[in-house]
Amino acid sequence: GGSESSIASRPGKHVVMSEHRVWSLSLGRWGPVQLRLHMFFVLFAALTVYLSWRYAASDGDSILGWLGPVSLLILLLSVLLHEFAHYWTAVRLGGGTDQIVLGPLGGLVPIRVPYEPRSELVAILAGPLVNLMVALVCLATLLAYQQSQGEPTMAVAAILDPLRLP
Repeated sequence: GGSESSIASRPGKHVVMSEHRVWSLSLGRWGPVQLRLHMFFVLFAALTVYLSWRYAASDGDSILGWLGPVSLLILLLSVLLHEFAHYWTAVRLGGGTDQIVLGPLGGLVPIRVPYEPRSELVAILAGPLVNLMVALVCLATLLAYQQSQGEPTMAVAAILDPLRLP
């Protein structure tokens, strides 16, 4: 038996679903790392933009048309920062990777770190810590925007309540 990449490259063989070169678009080389965007992210983005545009057209509110694309941009930047946090931490610990594949739910290629529980824990926690920072920046931006519009800050609490329907 051969590896998955050799299976995908041989003529007449089936392509394996986990073969990232087939199922993703190259975003170029960022230093020593090949950055790729998985097709599921592209499909998710296309569906989100379409639904956002369609909802805005039916509601007559043009601002809703921008909500989908802006949310996608925040998602892409969040996933990118999350994965690079894992990568940078792994490099500092003596590990690394040769590619990062961005999917709508996160990265799809594991990062290599030295086999030590502490190193693995630090590399694993780096991504979620960056997500927490992104969430705090978004919250601060939302609060500043609401204050500039003269809206009460309780409206932000209503948005953050998962049990309250819009």
